[in-house]
Amino acid sequence: MSPCRMTDESCGVACVAGVSVVAWPEFAPELAPVGGQAGSATVTIADPMNSVDRQPQSSTPAPPERRGTPRYTVNVQIELRADGADIPLRAETTDLSRGGCYVQMMTTLPIGTYAKGTLWLDGTAVRIRGRVVTRHPQYGNGIIFIAFEGDGEVFLGRYLERISFADGERA
Repeated sequence: MSPCRMTDESCGVACVAGVSVVAWPEFAPELAPVGGQAGSATVTIADPMNSVDRQPQSSTPAPPERRGTPRYTVNVQIELRADGADIPLRAETTDLSRGGCYVQMMTTLPIGTYAKGTLWLDGTAVRIRGRVVTRHPQYGNGIIFIAFEGDGEVFLGRYLERISFADGERA
């Protein structure tokens, strides 16, 4: 194994897994050659994380997918009005599914907030009742749909089927 030759001595010790590394004693005295002479010492750093035979095993399985329906990457205009609020928030979705959406907006709502919303799908207003389930300050909220007004749920389903066939895109 050939040593890694650092060209910038001011950076100290290079740590590259599985490669011989040249270190400068003034930055890493514990790596100085026997007798403390000036110069360089070569060390090999083993990294078990990069070993093909020794990959870490998780003691817990990955959490199951929480969404019951597929989500689609689509930008749809939405107007939200949190319960008790006088002023609606106008925003745009980044993801949309039959069960909810992610809304991109600078002023986010607290988790647990109930809201009424209007999604504009192909010029048709689909009115929903939802609850905020995720919050990323200054970026957006995840909203789960609780109820639809009229045929809103059916219309949303048809809209999502159309865009899935048109784009073939799923998040």
